[in-house]
Amino acid sequence: MNTETPSSELYQKALGTSAWSTGLSVLLQVSQTILFARLAGPEAGGDYALAAAVISFLTPLSEAGLVHAAVQVNRLDEKQLAALGWMGCGLGAAVWVLLWLAAPYFAAWYGRPELDGLVSLMGISLVFMPFAALYTGVHARRYNFAMNGRIEAFSWLCSFLVLGILAYKGWGAWSMAWAFVVRWVVVSVLSTGFGLAHLNVFRPGPVVHAWPLFKLGFFELGVRWTEFLSGSLDKLILGKWLGVETLGYYNMAFSFLQLPTSRLAPIITRVSFPMLARLKADPAALDALFQKSSRHLMMLLYPLYLTLVLFANEIVLLLLGEAWTPMVPLLQILGVAGWLRALWSPFPALLRALGKPEIWWTNLVLWTFWTNLMLALALWQNPSAEYAAWSRLFAKATLGLLLPVWMAHKAGVSWRTIYRVAFKLGAFGLMCGIFAWYLSDFFSGFWLVAGVKCGVLLLGCLVYYRFFLMRHKV
Repeated sequence: MNTETPSSELYQKALGTSAWSTGLSVLLQVSQTILFARLAGPEAGGDYALAAAVISFLTPLSEAGLVHAAVQVNRLDEKQLAALGWMGCGLGAAVWVLLWLAAPYFAAWYGRPELDGLVSLMGISLVFMPFAALYTGVHARRYNFAMNGRIEAFSWLCSFLVLGILAYKGWGAWSMAWAFVVRWVVVSVLSTGFGLAHLNVFRPGPVVHAWPLFKLGFFELGVRWTEFLSGSLDKLILGKWLGVETLGYYNMAFSFLQLPTSRLAPIITRVSFPMLARLKADPAALDALFQKSSRHLMMLLYPLYLTLVLFANEIVLLLLGEAWTPMVPLLQILGVAGWLRALWSPFPALLRALGKPEIWWTNLVLWTFWTNLMLALALWQNPSAEYAAWSRLFAKATLGLLLPVWMAHKAGVSWRTIYRVAFKLGAFGLMCGIFAWYLSDFFSGFWLVAGVKCGVLLLGCLVYYRFFLMRHKV
């Protein structure tokens, strides 16, 4: 087992490895989403969003915190972890059977018969996920980020190919469901195959010996379920209140909102998490690494959200097609919310590394209550997807700005550096956006306006690099 002490050099090296693999995975995921949107349409997108929400709720139950248990335990007992993996597999199989029995009632509640088969099919992945989670944690503990990256990229390639073939044949939401299952099967098989040399899952110890790790992962289960409620409860509400087609528009815009933090931020957080876990006993070193990784996250995420806001119309028309034009204002509103969302991105890895998931859980409970209260009030006032998006932006601009300060205080790290960097990047991005929109008013034509905005964005990036990155040497 790798016991190397985390250093700045190791962090930078691991960051480079994580960047290329995650970048390739994101490219394949975005391509898959675009292909699905063009070939299947908003209604199929809404059906898949509802089925995916159910699986997202059940996934933490089968994984049982295996990744974080494998990374956090001080002494890695192979037989304990192997037993925990089989416990997760058995639990996943039991959950799948219950899901299969409950699926018809879920479909009837939403008046969408397709949901019966979709959730049953996607639920098969719950049986395979535990071993994927277990060996992902084992590789991360050994700082073998390259292995995890290659497996992830290949799984997305397989998923993309399956989606492309089935969507072209007119399978609609079923094409994305099968792609989802194939991806998890590939991840499970490859991660287990390459990890057997370090952990033989076929030689488990008694189940009772895995109980301490299961308890560590079981509290993680509560955190993950709260994360689900904070990110997916609004979709379940919208699907019932406004219908699956409107949900399709909202979910697609929300997917673009999540993409930078859920898919690109892990370039940094998957590297910082095991290193922060090793530095728990050195508060000064831990705070220094946290501040560095947080600056990197801000500089990665803010330009991406600026691009979403500035080019919302071009992104929708060029990538998704005219059928998706109702989501343009949603993408712009949620893109602004993404600037505030970025402030949260460093904290999950930090709090889990410190073994304090209860702080993140409390944060999510407060956020879930507040954001869904705002959503209910907005839909009561005006039942539309635009009001739903505005409610999320308002929630982020109020309680969402205060919670990171509270989490930093509880974790014993400084929050001022993060907010200072975020304010500078946000102000700079706001000036670029205003200037681009003002200048584009003097031109007409789709490509000419897009070119003007691209020019402003590129010029802004050059200024940003010269006066910010070079000055702070990050």
